[in-house]
Amino acid sequence: MSEYQYYEFLAVDRPLNDKQIDTVRRYSTRAEITSTRFVNEYHWGDFRGDVRDFLRRFFDVFVYVANWGTRRFAFRAPADSIDPKSVRPYQSDTGLEVHVAGEHVFFDICSETEDDEDWDDGGGWMASLAPLREEVLCGDLRPFYLAWLAAIPANDVDEDDLEPPVPAGLGDLSVAQRALVDFIKIDEDLLAVAAQTSPAATAKEDGLADWIAGLPEAEKNDLLTQLCHGRNPQIGAILRRRFHASAAASMKQEAGHARRRVSELIRATEVLAETRRQKEAREREEKRAREEAKAAKARSAYLADLAKRQPAVWSKVETLIASKQPRKYDEAVSLLQDLREVAARSGNEAAFKAALVELRSRHAKKPSFVKKMAVAELNIG
Repeated sequence: MSEYQYYEFLAVDRPLNDKQIDTVRRYSTRAEITSTRFVNEYHWGDFRGDVRDFLRRFFDVFVYVANWGTRRFAFRAPADSIDPKSVRPYQSDTGLEVHVAGEHVFFDICSETEDDEDWDDGGGWMASLAPLREEVLCGDLRPFYLAWLAAIPANDVDEDDLEPPVPAGLGDLSVAQRALVDFIKIDEDLLAVAAQTSPAATAKEDGLADWIAGLPEAEKNDLLTQLCHGRNPQIGAILRRRFHASAAASMKQEAGHARRRVSELIRATEVLAETRRQKEAREREEKRAREEAKAAKARSAYLADLAKRQPAVWSKVETLIASKQPRKYDEAVSLLQDLREVAARSGNEAAFKAALVELRSRHAKKPSFVKKMAVAELNIG
């Protein structure tokens, strides 16, 4: 299989100007480039730019897919929008990288799998994953916990390590977070185990309007002025992040569960997976039994009806044989097998055998039909 790589960059906060577009185009003459996107596929060559530099200078979000199993989702955020210290517990050797440079902080989620047997051209992932950036800017740490979780099967974290703080709402992921689970191929049993100690998300936006109304007047005026002048496109995310933090603090939630070691997560996942497999096996067996019972009931009803129509059925068998067509021979043989079963159920095997001997005698010069009878074990001897 030839090499395949997919690169896509997206500008969210502001579009590229003409000068920036010209600069970006120097890196590829084949790429699809607009004021908000850079998309290109590479089958033999490679991207000539630097991903982090592209994010620093031009774009906000990046998606990468390679056919050997590498997948990356990266984005930048204003340095003052999130404390990198709150994210660093979720870092692993390759799963999540956090880098601060100038006025931006960069987050890079990477997944490496060797069994990427399903062809994926990369298109469509950006639309599904891009909303994660806004969720993080609003204070949601679940994407980072998911990145750490994906590192466990890859052995990028030590089994004696403690898990990072478990964010609320792992059992009720957003649409974008579900997409991330699929993108970096998180084991569903492992995710279910991780969610067992995750409290329900309590930060609702029902009280957001009242909370904003309670902000100091001067602060609200300053925020509105910034918004009107376009100086800070993240004002909405900043306000929601502050609101969620305030709501969580006011809830005075009980202390969460003790953090688990990676080895505990692995063992619990194995137990859950085995329990699930046993349940699925039982369900398959129960389904098979129901289907067999349904088929047996239908078969019994069919044979009961056939028993009432035996003279007509024997007549139809004769008509089918007279056609001298292989397909009609097969239908005749099938009916004879049904008549044999009817005879066995009613204790009339002797009468059936006599009728079969007579039938075969009349059609002895049809070797193809006689052979089909033998194959169907419609013996007369």
